[in-house]
Amino acid sequence: MAIEVNDGRLYERIAEMQLQLAPGNKTMRRVLSRIGIKLEGDIKRNIRKVDLIDTGALLNSIKYEVVRSGVGGILQVGSWGVPYARIQEYGGVIRPKRSKYLTIPISKRSKGRYASDFDLAFFRNPNTNKLLGVDKVTGEPLFFLTKKVRIKEKRYLRSALEKNRQFIFDAIRELTAP
Repeated sequence: MAIEVNDGRLYERIAEMQLQLAPGNKTMRRVLSRIGIKLEGDIKRNIRKVDLIDTGALLNSIKYEVVRSGVGGILQVGSWGVPYARIQEYGGVIRPKRSKYLTIPISKRSKGRYASDFDLAFFRNPNTNKLLGVDKVTGEPLFFLTKKVRIKEKRYLRSALEKNRQFIFDAIRELTAP
């Protein structure tokens, strides 16, 4: 039996928790499902707790799945289909790929939109020395521009696994009990 946290299998899947158990055990699927339900719920609570809800995409991407494998069953728990899930869990630095600057929306009007959607003038804020994209018509600051953004680690997935370690071991012990 192995318990591991694996963040490298697929781009969309992060910190996939796998439990591999002996084949042929009749209660294995039930126990793995019980663990999966508990972990999924705690991960979603953690996402709310660390305030990672904007569109709800990350919250809705959290799922568990019990799959058969050559050595028994595998419980997979994590985020599927949300590319930013990994950087939210582990933190890191984001840099622009196709332009000189990242554009960060700073108003309700610019949220979810691109700087190219607006007719902008760019100014350097004398107080912060940050570059601002300002609507030419209204003068409203819509974006700030930066060369990189550091995202702090927000342990929503790994903390659920750590919190439930004893629950997982107790559930697995149920499989091996006579």
